Order: sequence, then C-alpha cells, then structure tokens
Amino acid sequence: MKNDPQPNVSKPPLTIRFHLTDGSVHSFSQADATIYQKVWDAIEPSRLFMHQRIVVGSQHSKSVFVAAEIIRVDFLHQSFQC
Repeated sequence: MKNDPQPNVSKPPLTIRFHLTDGSVHSFSQADATIYQKVWDAIEPSRLFMHQRIVVGSQHSKSVFVAAEIIRVDFLHQSFQC
C-alpha cells in the first residue's frame, strides 16, 4: 500500500484511514485493483483488533499502529455503501 498524505484529484480504488486517539488520521491507498481485492478479501472485521499491533506496508515503507490507540478504521471505495 502507498501512504497518501495529500488528496489526489483521481480517487484510488481503495483507501484505508486509521483514526487514532491523539486525533491524527493516517491514510493509505491502493490503486492496483488486484492487490486491493486481495486485501479486502483477507480482512476479517471480527479479528482486526485481535493483535496488539496493525502493520500497513508497501515495498519501501511500513507503518505500525498500536491497536489500543486506534479509534476507527475506514475502508473507502466507490462501490462500498454505508
């Protein structure tokens, strides 16, 4: 996944936002439909916070979040309905 610190004009197929207790929001996007579909298929909501840390990474970077510090995780995609 690619860290997306600035909004882009064209929206990627999948954006994941982590809202933390300190008020910060960290966004990651994946424009490759094959990869984002694998990510989406692998996510089990009931198990998302089972581990102490959640790792989001790409080929050149990774971010680690302490699960107890996460308030909310948003999965944004044009086909998802809320």
